[in-house]
Parts: sequence; C-alpha cells; structure tokens
Amino acid sequence: MSQHYDLIIVGGGPAGLTAAIYARRAGRSVLLLEKESFGGQIATAPKVENFPGFSAISGAELADRMYTQAEDLGACIELEEVLSVQPGPEITVTTDYGVHTCTALILATGMKRRTLGLPGEERLSGVSYCAVCDGAFYAGRDVAVVGGGSAALQDALFLADTCRKVTVIHRRSQFRGDPVLEEALRARANVDVVLDTVVTGLRESGGALTGVCLQSTVTGETRELAVDGLFEA
Repeated sequence: MSQHYDLIIVGGGPAGLTAAIYARRAGRSVLLLEKESFGGQIATAPKVENFPGFSAISGAELADRMYTQAEDLGACIELEEVLSVQPGPEITVTTDYGVHTCTALILATGMKRRTLGLPGEERLSGVSYCAVCDGAFYAGRDVAVVGGGSAALQDALFLADTCRKVTVIHRRSQFRGDPVLEEALRARANVDVVLDTVVTGLRESGGALTGVCLQSTVTGETRELAVDGLFEA
C-alpha cells in the first residue's frame, strides 16, 4: 500500500528541490517526483556566478548539492513520471510506477525550451539546445548562438573557448542578459555580435546544418551565414 505524504512535489529542478528542503526543515513528510533528470536546466550551465555563497560553481555541481541536501534532510526522491492528479481532501498522484497520496501538492515542472519554429529545426544535425552537452563537437569550427538573455551569453562564452568563431544573433537592439556577461563576451576576439536580426531559415546538406538565413528587423535586408552549429538559447 502506498505511503501517504504531507507533501508531494512534481519536478526535480532547483524550485522543486528547494521546496523539498524547506518542507523537510518544517518537519513535513515529502515525496519529490522527477521523470527525467534532477537539477533542471541549471544542471547544463557551465558556470553559475550569481548564486549567493559561491563566486562560481558549475550548474551540475550546484544541482547535485541541492539534491544531496534534500536527500540528507529525509526527502523521498524518486524517478517517476506523473500521469494524472486527482484533487480532493486527499490528493491522489498516479505515476508510471504506482499511486501516491498527499495532503498538499506542489507543481514545479519547469519550462520547455523555445524553438525558432523553422523547417528542419528538429531534424537537422547541427542544431542544439545545450552548449555544454554538444559544444565539444564544434571545437575549431564556426557556430552561432541565438538569444539575448544570460543563458545565450553564457553559452556563447563557453563556446568561444573552443570554437573558431561564435556569432551571437539577437532580435533586439540590446541584450537582456547580465551586463557582466555581455562585457566579457564583447572582449572575445572570436565573437561577433549581430543585433536587430532574426534567423528566418536553415541551410543544409545531407541532413546536416551548413548555415542560417538572417534578416534585419530594421532594414529587412537578408543574408546567409555559414555555420556548422546553431545553439538556440
């Protein structure tokens, strides 16, 4: 028979793990459910420099520390996918492994990565959403990063360490990310910044990315940029 918990948390990213830590410190019984991998998107960050207490730490290590802290405090943590939730005085959570009940439920399910919505985007080799995961494949080659937030700037900095050239493409006239990251990025000799520009198409050969089509949001002018990899952030 399934155990009843004071709290079930759905999602094993920073929000879910933090909720588990606070709930256990308050003396509540906790079950945290995650369907894929713990740590969420921060686990793929090469370096985190804005988390209090750490001048710099990798996202993977930070996620691991959160996981360990929640586990050490007594949270029950399981790799299970939630299939349905039945509300009521006693909430029933059905997963691919069984049924759990709880008094309170927290949904910390994170977010999905945004795509450009271009033909071939999901199919082509050379399109990536994780610079840390795939960056090593493009050492000494030309790549592009699309985005203007801190994640995009951090990805570009990471790639600039090994890639021959990194082009950062952003649809607005200025970045929205951390100014410190932007300053570091602009200081890199192998980084080009292209603002007021969107990616309108992908070029391919034999199922592999060979370039991107760009269009200025100011003048409407179009051009093509030859790259071996496109990192969407």
